[in-house]
Amino acid sequence: MFILSVYLPSSNTSITKYRECLKVLDDVVHNLYEKGIIVLAGDFNGHIGKYGGPRSFDTKNRQGLALIDKFKFWNLRSVNSQTFTTGPVETYFAQQGEQLSTTDHIFMKVD
Repeated sequence: MFILSVYLPSSNTSITKYRECLKVLDDVVHNLYEKGIIVLAGDFNGHIGKYGGPRSFDTKNRQGLALIDKFKFWNLRSVNSQTFTTGPVETYFAQQGEQLSTTDHIFMKVD
């Protein structure tokens, strides 16, 4: 089993830089894919909408769309946004309390 801690660039970083970092992650996942179970966990800084699961927010952004393409290719799904999980969905709270989002996910193969 391979557990990868992920911290991708924030949403105020250019999409080009974000995709470059995602490419590095893609190379790592590609090298490990056939060798065992892969778990990606951490701060992806992308809004993936309902692709995250039924408890996920509807909102998507450019980073999220790039992530969805990779997750579909890798056959990954967010475990913490599924109906069988409990607790808060939000993992990011702005200091002013105005912004809530799910930036932290645990992704595993769907099967």
